[in-house]
Amino acid sequence: MLDLSNNSFSGPIPPEIGALSNLGISLDLSSNRSVGELPDEMSGLTQLQSLSLASNGLCGSISILGELTSLASLNISYNNS
Repeated sequence: MLDLSNNSFSGPIPPEIGALSNLGISLDLSSNRSVGELPDEMSGLTQLQSLSLASNGLCGSISILGELTSLASLNISYNNS
């Protein structure tokens, strides 16, 4: 599990996030100031079972999340459309 919530991170989610393929089962980036679209490199997080991106300023397509075949829990509430 990697919990980076409530840290006031700003800007786009860096593409380097995809290099964390051995991250584990949970990633929480909620309640930051992340903006923009999800990086394509997130498709490398194939072991991820839980992902929270809630309460940021994210926008655009979430189709990349369809490649996360182990994902059982997803929270993308309170973002831009």
